[in-house]
Order: sequence, then structure tokens, then C-alpha cells
Amino acid sequence: MIRPVLRRLARLVIGFLAVVGATTLALLLLASLAGWSLWQRIAERSYAVPERLVLTLDLRGSLADRSQIAPWTLFEPEPPLDLTDTLLALDAAARDPRVRGVVARIDATSHGFAAAQELRDAILRFRASGRFAFVHADSFGGLGPGNEGYFLATAFDRIVLQPEGTLGLTGLALEIPYLGGLLERLGVEGEIVQREEYKTAFETFVARQPSPAQVETLDRLLERVEQQWLVAMAQSRNLAPAALRSLVDGGPWTAQEALAHGLVDDLGHLDEVETEAKARAGGDAELWPLARFAAWTQPKEPTAGTIRVAVVRATGPVGFVLDGGEGIDADELVDLLDQAADDEEVDALLLRLDSPGGAPTAAAAIARAIERLRAVGKPVVVSMENTAASGGYWIAAAADRILALPGTLTGSIGVIAGKPVLARLWQELDVHWARFARGRHAGLASLHRPWEPEERARIEAMVDGLYQLFLAHVATRRELPPERVRTMAGGRVHVGEEALALGLVDALGGVLLARQIFPELLRRPAGTPVQFGRYPRDALDLRSLARLLRRLPWLGEARLERAAPPAEFLAIAPPLRLR
Repeated sequence: MIRPVLRRLARLVIGFLAVVGATTLALLLLASLAGWSLWQRIAERSYAVPERLVLTLDLRGSLADRSQIAPWTLFEPEPPLDLTDTLLALDAAARDPRVRGVVARIDATSHGFAAAQELRDAILRFRASGRFAFVHADSFGGLGPGNEGYFLATAFDRIVLQPEGTLGLTGLALEIPYLGGLLERLGVEGEIVQREEYKTAFETFVARQPSPAQVETLDRLLERVEQQWLVAMAQSRNLAPAALRSLVDGGPWTAQEALAHGLVDDLGHLDEVETEAKARAGGDAELWPLARFAAWTQPKEPTAGTIRVAVVRATGPVGFVLDGGEGIDADELVDLLDQAADDEEVDALLLRLDSPGGAPTAAAAIARAIERLRAVGKPVVVSMENTAASGGYWIAAAADRILALPGTLTGSIGVIAGKPVLARLWQELDVHWARFARGRHAGLASLHRPWEPEERARIEAMVDGLYQLFLAHVATRRELPPERVRTMAGGRVHVGEEALALGLVDALGGVLLARQIFPELLRRPAGTPVQFGRYPRDALDLRSLARLLRRLPWLGEARLERAAPPAEFLAIAPPLRLR
């Protein structure tokens, strides 16, 4: 009788020691690798940077901003650059006399339209500094569309396409599935409450076709984006918009046809472009990846009077306790913002925001943390990327200034809640659920029955209450008349240029425009030096390490109860892609 108990106790103790030992070993390994990486970087940077540089940049993969740094990248001599890193590195390169130009590789790309706009603007600023910018593509989309990649490529002063490649300049399209008919045949119905008619995020699951409100929204957004897309490309290629429109309608094109129509400047291979770039820069010029340039030329300690800006990334849906999933964990972001508020080496904060929305309680908690930063005299600028809508806009509205790109999707001031009802599916499958409950509304969240009229009335009241709070938050923070906010709300989604006209954002631009705004917010002279830095500065500080360890699977069981979206849901569709 005693022996089994002792055996269980022994297994418990051994298991506990194994976990503690594994954790300790992991910490020691991380610390060792961090020390080795730091020594390696210091040793490598002891070499002189060449006097003539041509930077190389690969735009084919993802550049999406990362809320958290992947742990394995901490030990790389040249950590990969995200979107914000790339923009800041190009800006630094444009001011470095050793940099003569840049050679980029590109394809169809999938950065999102607004991100492509910001990258495009950065390349144009780089060229305006007197440096050249060449871009090479194996193909723009193959047999498919390459609209976004070509849009970005037109910012360069020389586009070279591989002779065997194609240019998928085909025009823009949106395709959205409507699953209402299929789910109805399967016996799945939807209970939806929305404020108001333009809050159409769930239509794809419950409708057979788009509502008039969604048709109006999507047609308007597509028209605005196409206009921005065409005008920018036409200006860069010295084509009349009508002529470019005809070329879009005639596409896709072979490489030879693209050259004949003036859509590209030459046909060739990457090595030929690199050789040409080195010759233009000077015979002794070296090719350096932009990531290496960024790592080896990081700014030193700021000089006296420099405005020190913490750059925080927030990417994905907003929620609480994401358990390592993708998105913005409100607890972590609030902790980070409070840390910046207490940090004497932080004068202001730039929040790079790319979010379709999420839980309103999470968005409100982040907005409150932004207000605490402002209360201690540290201004906050929100720089929207592809999307900052619904709960994302709730967060942005709390800032001193809001910046958006012309193609950013924002607004969507509204609330939506719902649940699928599987009662008919279970009936057809001959599955019977027994329910035991105490309380009149104990089954309100059940997926096995629809809401009772009294329950639906309560949901309507809760959604309406959240909507009123959202409207009041926007009216107060943006100093807009409540009635004006109501007319632009209702779930309506706006592109950045529309949002500027409506007063929902303050200016069109991105991270580099923010550089000009911080001196004004801090009442410093125009032109005061501004130094941006990723925050937290040390990726292996104790708080970051704790967050990293929480994400390691061997420290706990995966929890599935968080898989479903919260009932309070503000999200809209993913960012617009040029397809």
C-alpha cells in the first residue's frame, strides 16, 4: 500500500526536477548563445566599412513587422529586417556618403498595399538623395498577377526583368466566398448582432451573397486603391494614366512585350544588374546586404538634446492571453508601454500598428496604457500600416497623432457579435445533447440552440452599449462632434486618404514622417535630432525572456479553450492585397 504511494511521489519529484533542470539548461544555453553572438558582432564590426557600398535588398519574402523577435534571430550577426527596420535602414543609407546605390530583388510580393506604398516612398526618398536604385525580377507573378510587386518596382530608376519572365500586370480583383448556402445545407445557422449595417465581417459565413452595404464598401475601396495604384505607376514610368490603363487591360505580358511597351527598362539576369551597379558606384565598390549595413552602422549613444523614441510593433488581432498564438497580446503590450513610461531613457513612443481589430476590452486596456504614457509627458504617435481598423482604431485614437498611408484600411467603428448554431446539424446526425443548467440564461453561449428572445435582447443591449462607448471614445480623443462621428461610423471602412479628410487621422505618411512630428509634440525646435530604437532595447531582458519561456511548449500544456474568438469581437477582413 505504501510502495505505490512512494513510487508516485518519486515520479512527481523526478518530473519536477526534470522540468526545473530543463528550464535551467535552456536559460544557460540562451545566455551562452547571447554572449557568443554579442562577441561575434563586436568582433565583426571592428573591421572598417568599405568606402563605396552598393546595398542589396530582397523584397520577395515577408517584411511584416514582428511584435516579438524570433528567439533564434537574436544570435545572428545580421538579424533579418522587418518593415520598420528596412525603412529606417534605407533612410540611414540615404545619409551615408559611403552608400552609392541599392540593388533589390523582387517578385509578385505580398506585403499589403499600404506597406508597399511605404516601401515605395522610402525608395523614392533614397533616389532623391542622389543615389541610384536598381531592381531585378525573375518574374512578376509567373502566370498569375504581379500587381503589387510591379507597383513597388516602379519606384526604382531601373527595372530589369529576366528574359524568360513575365509581367502579371492584370488589374485588381477581390474574391470573397459566401458560405451561407453550404452551411445551411450542413445544418449550421448563424446568430449575428451588429452595429451597424456596414459592420459586415460575418457575412461570409452567414450570407449567400454580399449585402448592399458590403457591395458599396468593397466597390469604393477597390476604386480608391486602383486610382492610387495607377497614378503612382504612371508618374514613375512617365505614362499617361489612360495609356497605363490600356496596358493593364492588355496584360499579362511576356518580358519582351513589357520591354517594348516601356514597362521595364531592360532584360537581363541578376548578376548582370549587380555588375552594372558596381561599375556605376566605382570599380572597388562592394555589395553589402542592407541587413549587414543596418547591423554594422547602428547609431551610437545619442548626443545631448536628441529625442529618444521607443519603437514598438503591434501586429495582428487584439486579445488577451494568446498563449503563443499570432496577434497582439494586450497584457504584454500594456506591460511594455508601462515599462516605457517608467524608462528615463525614453522621451516618446512610436507605435507601429497593423491590426484588423479584436476584443474591445483588450483594445481599451492598450488605449489606457497609451494615455498613461501621455500623462507623464511622453507623446505617442501611432503609425498605421496595412490595417488599423475597428479595435485597431480604438487603440490608435488614444495617441497624440495618427499617421496612415493613403491605402491603409482604417475606421470600421462598430461592434459585431455572434455565434454559430449547430442544432439542426446535430438533429440530422441524430446526435442528442443533454443539458443541465442553473440560471435563466445559463445556455446563452451554447452552440446547440439559438438565442431565446430575452437572451437576444440582452446581447443587443450589450453590443449597443459597447458601440456607444466606441463612439464616445473616438469623439473625445479625436475632438470631433459626436454626431459627426456617428455619420462616419456604422462599421464603415475607409482608406487612409478618406480618413484624413474625415479627421480620423492627422497626416498621410509613415515612420519617417513621425521623425518631423516628435519635436513639435515635445516643444523642441524643428530639426531636433530624433533617434528611433526598437523597444525593448535588449531582446533578452528579464521580461522578454519570461515571455519567450511562456511560449515554449515543454513548459506547459497547450490550452485549446482560447481557440474560439471572444464574443466581443470587432475585427474586419484581412489587409487588402493587390491580386
